[in-house]
Amino acid sequence: ELAAERGLVPRLGHSAGDPYGAAAPRQYHSAAVPTSRVGIGKGGRAGAQPDAKRQKTNQADTPVSAVQFITLPAETPLVVGGLPEMGPIVQHSADPAVQNVVWQVRNIMEAIGVSEEGIVLTDDSDWSQFPEIAEAVKAATGQELSITMAEYAEVGIWAVGCGGKKKQRDNVARLAICIALAANMDDLTDVATAFPEFAMLCEAAGVSTGLEKQPPKPAKSAGKGSSAGQGGGKGKDGGKGKGGGKGDAHRDTPLWINIAESAEAIHEILEAMPPEALAISSDGGRRALYNKVDVALEHFIGEGAGEEVEYHDDPQHKDFPAVASALQRQTQRSEGLCIAVCGVAGVWAVGAGNKPRARKEAAKAALAATMALQHMEIGQEVDYTEFPGFEKFVAEAKEKQPEAA
Repeated sequence: ELAAERGLVPRLGHSAGDPYGAAAPRQYHSAAVPTSRVGIGKGGRAGAQPDAKRQKTNQADTPVSAVQFITLPAETPLVVGGLPEMGPIVQHSADPAVQNVVWQVRNIMEAIGVSEEGIVLTDDSDWSQFPEIAEAVKAATGQELSITMAEYAEVGIWAVGCGGKKKQRDNVARLAICIALAANMDDLTDVATAFPEFAMLCEAAGVSTGLEKQPPKPAKSAGKGSSAGQGGGKGKDGGKGKGGGKGDAHRDTPLWINIAESAEAIHEILEAMPPEALAISSDGGRRALYNKVDVALEHFIGEGAGEEVEYHDDPQHKDFPAVASALQRQTQRSEGLCIAVCGVAGVWAVGAGNKPRARKEAAKAALAATMALQHMEIGQEVDYTEFPGFEKFVAEAKEKQPEAA
């Protein structure tokens, strides 16, 4: 109950096996386990210290690449045992932006409410205990890295530290647990303010911390005077900050996009779909809309709604650049995407946001609203009794819907 009050575990509408609520495309591909790995060292399976050239690849090149989210197949023993499919990995890095956060990790744990005694760390330098996770790490990083698995059973999450020596992996695994919790918390502004470098790592991985929404601090020099708030250091908003102004006006409101207007490549799964789609940018607000989103989808699709809809999480816009471009033209902000596709209905929709759970909820809501409009177009009346929060949103979407050419 305590964990639920803190927002660390799923609320109604989310299974205990998936606190993030995101079903990203699988990044794991089975492969033979190699006989030697970067960072294995003397305790490794091969029993030999890696050469200097390979040892260098045991570190992330930048703070951004040091933190990523990976998704495991549903049949992975860890997932079958009740833990979520998605979890963060943090790669050991000599970059000060990462090291400074690692040095503060125990203070961050205390601020977030993590009990160190509750974290179980398992070193798996030779991939013998968690081969599926090791392969997922390899797919994400492009490297064969030693890993340390961190499990926090109290709130049902996991995370991975990789690269470096055992002690270094243990520390980044603890940091990864903090990021996993941050991804599922509703309000992280106090922690983000106290640990801004931790917040920057979270933001780089697509986790919204609220740091950019803090009021601007007095400038200490002319060089920093034009920055509005602490979030501007990321350089994505030209010093204007993402918390105020144009971007927030689009939160939890219907947005229509058309990928035919984008110059970027269109993903093959959308090639047979109409180019126009409904999108929602969300940070988890407008709960009346999202609380009944699964009920709404089942109303339009039937009992097999969960099987008929595919969700593709794309936090870095690697898979759906055309969608990202089309949406960014309206919102003037760059956020992670979740694409929801229903082949049987021939429709798709988009959820955008920095939290995996929030953007998946938004994608579901946009898809359900699209189906409501589809029913209305053929003269069928929609009964909103079971999901009353949708009626106003669908009316807004209809009002904004572009006229057919």
